[in-house]
Amino acid sequence: MKKIIDLKIVAVFIAMFVSATAFSAYAGQEKIAVLPFKINAKEDLSYLKDGIFDMLSSRLSSEGSVKALNKEDANSALSQIVGPVNESSVKVMGNKIGVEYVLYGSITVFGENVSLDARMVDVSGAKETVSFSGVSKGFDDVVPRINDFAADINYKIFGKGSGYQAKTTNRVESEDKSIYQHPEKLLNKGYYEGFGPSNDPFSAFVMKRGYGQTSGFWKSRNFKSKIIGMDLGDVDNDKKNEVVFISPEKIFVYRNFNKKFVKVYDMEVKGYVKLISVDVGDMNNNGVDEIYITAFNASAGKNASFVLEWNGKDLVRIASELGWYFRIQRCPKRAPVLYGQTRGRSEVFSGAVFSLVWVGGGLERGEKVRKDADISVYDFTKADFTNKKSDSILIFDDQDRMHMFDQKGRREWQSNDRYGGTENHLEQKAQKGETSRIYLPQRVIITDMDNDNRLEVLLIQSFSLSGRFFSKYRSYSGGQIIALGWNGLGMGEIWHTRKVSGHMSDITIGDFDNDGGIDAVVSVVSERGGVALLDPRSSLISYDLLPMIEQAKEMKKERDRQEAENNQ
Repeated sequence: MKKIIDLKIVAVFIAMFVSATAFSAYAGQEKIAVLPFKINAKEDLSYLKDGIFDMLSSRLSSEGSVKALNKEDANSALSQIVGPVNESSVKVMGNKIGVEYVLYGSITVFGENVSLDARMVDVSGAKETVSFSGVSKGFDDVVPRINDFAADINYKIFGKGSGYQAKTTNRVESEDKSIYQHPEKLLNKGYYEGFGPSNDPFSAFVMKRGYGQTSGFWKSRNFKSKIIGMDLGDVDNDKKNEVVFISPEKIFVYRNFNKKFVKVYDMEVKGYVKLISVDVGDMNNNGVDEIYITAFNASAGKNASFVLEWNGKDLVRIASELGWYFRIQRCPKRAPVLYGQTRGRSEVFSGAVFSLVWVGGGLERGEKVRKDADISVYDFTKADFTNKKSDSILIFDDQDRMHMFDQKGRREWQSNDRYGGTENHLEQKAQKGETSRIYLPQRVIITDMDNDNRLEVLLIQSFSLSGRFFSKYRSYSGGQIIALGWNGLGMGEIWHTRKVSGHMSDITIGDFDNDGGIDAVVSVVSERGGVALLDPRSSLISYDLLPMIEQAKEMKKERDRQEAENNQ
């Protein structure tokens, strides 16, 4: 018995020594233990827990005076709490490990709402506990609320700043509430299904830098699916375009003609197959556009992509169980190119990107895109953007910034702004059995809409209140279409559409309504689903580009006239 008692005494001294050693790095500073937040949700939100810890730790630490424990020490502190985590138990723990303050809280997800509850406790009891509680719509408002809470702590505990109330007021006053409008609300401003002009100066399609005309838009009915990709083409050889769009589990083919949006075909995938992307084009040169579906079989751990083609009666598979990721790129005055890349055993993308060609009824590798760059098939866009009779490559980095390289690999331009931004991602196994998310860049459209032999790129620019802060989670609350063109120094903005709420998941252009004109089409996800009993909800929106094209032609004439006068 005496030996057991002696061992317990030794253990206590060892624990005290370990705690003293572990926290010696914080000597001379007020110490905060930011405990990992409790997450109450059906899905795995561990990335959110890590992100909240990093945000609060960085915002509350002050060099030389206040220091938050690192993540390992914070986890160790949490493990020493016996029973429920509350104000009493964290004070006991704080006194035990020698910190002045303990911050703890929880995140609860119910439906689309996210509840944040947190407390900052003075272990000595000398200062009043700072508490924060609020409910936000989705995850986008979580980061601003955490910033507000940190500001309030800095003000009330450490006497810095002016607290979250002033910050929140400033944010609300500066925010233009009209910039994130859902398509359903825009329809109430005089728009209806079917194209038509608008007298509303704040129409869905507002252009800048001289493009003064506005355009109406068309919106489809809502689909109870999360649309992740789409493309346009004549897939049933009826001389009319169809739009092909996909959710992770289903393929949809619809036709917009005579103001009617009708189903041509749909198909659900079975088993463990997840759809990733879709492209449409006649790449085997038989006069009928094929549908290229990139898919992944989670059970087999490999890609299971396939190609559909119309046989006169139905869409049938002409190639199956392919290991490729597909992407078709189109460029004015050039034939479209089908690019492909394979998946590795442990890596989502493996090896170089190749052009793919049909040979003897199958797809074979063609030219390698770029030998000295680690890029995916979704990362790059290749064309003569600078009008120097030489192709450049536009590449997205993992923060959605764009970089342009010439054929020798020299950087010609990089963006300060972020473009693209999708929630479509692939899972990649990381160390210790964890997984990381690889977010796929947005599609980039190459065009020359005003026929001035200068290329423009059309793409989506997504917006989020939380930005790209969380490496494992991205959620976008609004977006717009933006057109960029080479101005001699870089890719500058030519025009952009009005911002609408929801996540714009993909874009294409073409004669969507089969009236002979050119339209920009985007898929918009307004409800993501997957939480509680909510169904996902998405729709398609098309913008008539004809007014902008006509205006651009007039501007070109004026520019040519001015250049002629200057040369005289």
